[in-house]
Amino acid sequence: MVITNDLFGVKNGNAGFVCAKGGNKVWKRSKPGDRYVVVEFKYDGKMRHTFTHCHLRSNFGFVNFPVSVHPDTSAQCYPSYVCGYSVRKDGVFYKPEKKLYRWK
Repeated sequence: MVITNDLFGVKNGNAGFVCAKGGNKVWKRSKPGDRYVVVEFKYDGKMRHTFTHCHLRSNFGFVNFPVSVHPDTSAQCYPSYVCGYSVRKDGVFYKPEKKLYRWK
């Protein structure tokens, strides 16, 4: 699962985000064009699902959004099998489901 900063053409397109899994919270700073891998999922025959929660801030406000990954998720992201969230002027957009998490 990848987060891409697509805040091109704005005065300050920087964003900061943290995704917490297992209590490990590390803030990352992103500039327009940056891409970060948030969750890597490799099906090992036992674990069928992984979940984390992300918080993102920018000059537009903040967004909280869930990141849920299971074996069927990659099928939604064909042909690259890389799913992603896009940080945009109107919020954070989850590409496979075409779902928008608006700024607050």
